Amino acid sequence: SIVTSLEMTYVHIPVPFDHPTADHLRQFIGVMKSLDGKRIWVHCVRNWRVSAFMYHYLRFENGLPEADCRTPMLDEWAPTMGEVWKRFLGLSRAEIEAP
Repeated sequence: SIVTSLEMTYVHIPVPFDHPTADHLRQFIGVMKSLDGKRIWVHCVRNWRVSAFMYHYLRFENGLPEADCRTPMLDEWAPTMGEVWKRFLGLSRAEIEAP
């Protein structure tokens, strides 16, 4: 209610930490596209998931070079990142766009 009272839109995309999927990413990208041109605040509990999602969004939807899509949080997390997230970060554009 606080968010809506401030005339903000709240979108919740539940992503299990141990099972992020391309479907979650497609949903995220769809929401981001629908809010194009608006100020957006994207967050998660530790900012790890959102760093991975923003990496793909910036890389494939905005065409930024790979190095420019990496955040300090993503780089900090990388040494201890589990295999499921390494696979998620390795998704290709074709895998993301596939229905």
